[in-house]
Amino acid sequence: MTSGKWKTVFAPIFGVTLLVTILFLSDPGAIIARLRGARLDLILLGLFLVQIQIVLSALRWGYTAARLGPRLAPRA
Repeated sequence: MTSGKWKTVFAPIFGVTLLVTILFLSDPGAIIARLRGARLDLILLGLFLVQIQIVLSALRWGYTAARLGPRLAPRA
């Protein structure tokens, strides 16, 4: 196997193992109770603002790359 295939196999396994470990070490019932009490409007606002930040970051990197010379082709 090449290193790319190892990453394809072990990255999801590592992610699931990490998630299970965190859930095991925490109190899932308390987490769910706290999430149920959270304000939905603030959660949606946070998700929206994160998307804006991602777009602005992409534009910034595109501008930086253009100033340095290499042309970036958009990925599909």
